[in-house]
Amino acid sequence: MKPYFNGQQAEIAEICQRYGVRRMEAYDATETIINTASAPADVGFLIALENEENIGGYELLDLLLGMEKDLGQLLQCPVHVSRRQSIEESHNPVLRRSLLRNPEVVYG
Repeated sequence: MKPYFNGQQAEIAEICQRYGVRRMEAYDATETIINTASAPADVGFLIALENEENIGGYELLDLLLGMEKDLGQLLQCPVHVSRRQSIEESHNPVLRRSLLRNPEVVYG
């Protein structure tokens, strides 16, 4: 885990458990930012949920926005949360390559 997140592992785990996250990764776009001890300007996460197939569109939107809010308050910066499956299935190859290049597991 990147040094910036080390002091917040328990809080990150609690947020992930509350939202039913099976796995969460910080994606490569944040790598240079989260290698430092200072607060990042912006953090992006990819998540895989426990019961993705049972979550409807509005429920998923509420979940993603809630996670962004809670993680943003914890990390004191803007946070972007996306489903990993959505990125993997994206028709945009540039987006897929940039976000899936070297994600680092933060939870799970």
